[in-house]
Amino acid sequence: MLAPESARALRVLMAVLTVSGDTDEALKVRFEVVRRNPFDTDIRADLGARLTQAGPSCCAPPR
Repeated sequence: MLAPESARALRVLMAVLTVSGDTDEALKVRFEVVRRNPFDTDIRADLGARLTQAGPSCCAPPR
């Protein structure tokens, strides 16, 4: 079972948000996942792919 706030659980949430069309919220969750698990190359690759799909109108990472 996944802990609700684990990086892996948040990765599942971001996939669900993406599929449901809530791109802005999905990107916010993605940046949080990278913040929690910065060395996971799968998560970073997924973030890069989603940012590429979102195009130039996409937001910058929160600071």
